[in-house]
Amino acid sequence: MSQAVALRRSEALALGEFLDCVAEGVRAAEGSERRLVLNRIQRSGRLRCGADPLRTGFELDDGRGAPRAFRLVGSAGEGDLLDATNLEDFVDGQECSTAEAGPELLRALFRYREGDFPGARNLLESGAVTETAPLAAYLDRLLSDVREQRKEHLVERILAAEEAALR
Repeated sequence: MSQAVALRRSEALALGEFLDCVAEGVRAAEGSERRLVLNRIQRSGRLRCGADPLRTGFELDDGRGAPRAFRLVGSAGEGDLLDATNLEDFVDGQECSTAEAGPELLRALFRYREGDFPGARNLLESGAVTETAPLAAYLDRLLSDVREQRKEHLVERILAAEEAALR
């Protein structure tokens, strides 16, 4: 197996572990009061979930009628899909890691794949990610590639604006 394929496999396993930690956090919160902010709307209530929140999601029961359903992943269950911030909140306090990635590297990989490039970069540069493993270097390269692509795009936009101004 090539190194690139091995790194992608490690990343996929790490992201799977992160989602397993989210599901464990949901199960641990069963029966407790929980507050979520989704699309700037606050929802709160008693959390209820089944044995497999990744597959079926969970509900918040505010005690005023029909419980509100939420999903952890795009293709599973019914209800509103949680955003990255809410998913990360369920990981807080959970022991998640793989042989190749500690909890903060898992979180940084998750942020990267969710499109939060500054959040992933901040975690890598904060000192919270202590791994020197290939997976940390891989994420660093991915983030550097994003930075370079954004710089190139910005230069193209500046050149196009200058060209338009000369017309």
